[in-house]
Amino acid sequence: MYADADIVLLDDPISALDAEVGKKVFSEVIRGMCKGKTTILATHAVDFFKLADRIVVLDKGRIVATGTL
Repeated sequence: MYADADIVLLDDPISALDAEVGKKVFSEVIRGMCKGKTTILATHAVDFFKLADRIVVLDKGRIVATGTL
């Protein structure tokens, strides 16, 4: 976040957070600080899928589905 990159790749940054903190991080960091940037978020947190522009589902490294929720 400090580098101000145009592309941000996040590997499940909310997995170790409780629900309330996870929502705040998602709102303020991922949707706030990353606004206007290409952001790729790898996560198992299905609660956030509805907020994604595009969802890509992988199985054993292969794309098995893509689209919106």
